[in-house]
Amino acid sequence: YPKLFRAADTKKRGVLGAQEAAQFLSSSKLPRKTLHDIWCLADSDNKGNLTIDEYTIACRLVAHAQNGAGEMTEDLLTVPPVKLPVFEGVQTETPPAPPTSTRHSTDDVADEVIAEEYANGIDLSSPVWRISRKHLEKYTEVFKAISTSGFVCGADARDLLIKSNLTSEVLTTIWDLADAGRDGQLSYPEFLVAMHLVTMARAGYSIPRS
Repeated sequence: YPKLFRAADTKKRGVLGAQEAAQFLSSSKLPRKTLHDIWCLADSDNKGNLTIDEYTIACRLVAHAQNGAGEMTEDLLTVPPVKLPVFEGVQTETPPAPPTSTRHSTDDVADEVIAEEYANGIDLSSPVWRISRKHLEKYTEVFKAISTSGFVCGADARDLLIKSNLTSEVLTTIWDLADAGRDGQLSYPEFLVAMHLVTMARAGYSIPRS
């Protein structure tokens, strides 16, 4: 993002004026409404320019929008974009992935189970649906705190899902996708699916119905 900021800061002032920022962000080829929402979130104090930190926020939101996120919300800032934003005429590179380990931990196996058995129609060719290590650790911690005998009962899962403030329709869809065993409770892999779908829904991504 600092590289992108330097490319946009043609006057070398350390901040981007509204015209400079608008011109650069428009090269993302996103709809004007989306760019307006991104600007409002980045320039939260309405001062009419962007510092490098605020420009970084804008770029992250651009990346999410280009990767299929719907409404631009602050929740998107808690989810790292899967790719750097693309701006016409500016070359960016996705950072190389860290070396993978040959060790197969319980978490690794759970991740594979999600990818292979619990997708239920989700297009996993898009890396946005892959659970990051950071989120996996967070979901696992919650599971350990509320599970009994390796499962989260329906009542406990419902109470947790309701706290997301998502609509009943979305939560019902998430439950149907996660409860692959149709037994009214969530195993560890099923719980991971439910939690990640909640995270993505709150970030503005559309959840498939089947």
